[in-house]
Amino acid sequence: VTPNLTAWQHYFRGMDCYERLIYADSYQECLADFQKAASIDPDFSLAHFQISYLYFWQGRPRGEQRTALEPALRRLERAPARERLRIRGWAAYLEGRDVEAKALLGQAAEAAPDDKVGWYLAGEIPFHRDEFAEAVPFFQRASQLEPTWVTPAQHLVYALGSTGRLDDLRALVKRLEALPPKSGP
Repeated sequence: VTPNLTAWQHYFRGMDCYERLIYADSYQECLADFQKAASIDPDFSLAHFQISYLYFWQGRPRGEQRTALEPALRRLERAPARERLRIRGWAAYLEGRDVEAKALLGQAAEAAPDDKVGWYLAGEIPFHRDEFAEAVPFFQRASQLEPTWVTPAQHLVYALGSTGRLDDLRALVKRLEALPPKSGP
């Protein structure tokens, strides 16, 4: 992924930040760590992927998102297999090939059944296409793997409500209310 320990540390801090925050406008702190990682190691494909993804969350133009992803695509071989699927899936999404994007991100999730981020990402495309029933299982798995991670729980609440799965929604809310308070942001 990167031979540079400092770049890896910034990437890790960016991922930790990303998993703690709730609102898109608060991702600038996370983005700064990914950008620092990419500046230290310009071939660090995972950092470039995360920059592109956070640009999506910030509502930046699709062209900026694609430009940010280009270095990851050029050095795709440096990424582990499941991350290659994620990068290719994200590229397909940015190019408007949503069916291919969903398939690739689903494969990435299946390839790493204990990776909460992979399951969450696999639900993103159907969720943002208002295909909520399709997104639900991905967000459920991400929330099972990390019950205190707010973002997939928020998406799951919305998806369950939008599909009229009120009993499942009530059960989720009850489970979330039973969690101990989370310290920090």
